[in-house]
Amino acid sequence: AAAALLLHTLRKGNGAPLRWIWIGAMTLTVGLTVSAPWRGQIESASVDLTRVTQLSTTAVSGHTITMWDRAQLIGTESVAILMAPLHAGVTLAGRAPRVVHYSALLLWATSCSVALLLLATMYRRAVRMRHTWSRRALFGVPVRVSPDAGPAVIGVAPPEIVVPRWLLERTPEEQQLVLEHESSHVNAHDPWLLLTACLAVALMPWNPAMWFMLARLRLAVELDCDRRVLRAGARKRSYGQLL
Repeated sequence: AAAALLLHTLRKGNGAPLRWIWIGAMTLTVGLTVSAPWRGQIESASVDLTRVTQLSTTAVSGHTITMWDRAQLIGTESVAILMAPLHAGVTLAGRAPRVVHYSALLLWATSCSVALLLLATMYRRAVRMRHTWSRRALFGVPVRVSPDAGPAVIGVAPPEIVVPRWLLERTPEEQQLVLEHESSHVNAHDPWLLLTACLAVALMPWNPAMWFMLARLRLAVELDCDRRVLRAGARKRSYGQLL
């Protein structure tokens, strides 16, 4: 998360898409978490301490060792230092009583189920409300008109643009800018992207870094959308005033 935040800061001024930074960070976090039990059991991941001992003994006894051996010694000892916290954590987890493992599993399953239930409830409520709003075409684009919700894209199969009733009273230029913004979200498949990210967080609700990265991903999605609208020809002053 920290590396993604740094990369986001470095790249936000050059116009490059920012969403992929946070997608990559969340994917890596999920992958490392899921593979943690297997990584703890792989013997090949442990440091070859025998090789370190042999090289150290050779060096101390005054025998000549090659530059390659010296590089191996330095590299292997460095890896040993970096991997020590991981091995300590694996050892501690392995020594924990069975009841601790079962309790942690139950806590994870409970929190995950609650998070998934809340996500499903919110999604179902939004889709149900969407069907109660009138449908019309705005500049040839089908939209739902809500009393005050939006502008937004609701749903994923299919996604629909929702605009508030007060938008109909704004100037045609502002209405077109809103439609271009929301249509850009749909064309970039942002609803699917955010839904997948929410599911990833729901599977690891105990991880504060995932919640942080989800918030940053939502911001990156909006910034990327704004850049696409401006590159399509929208005037910066008009678009900024509308936002």
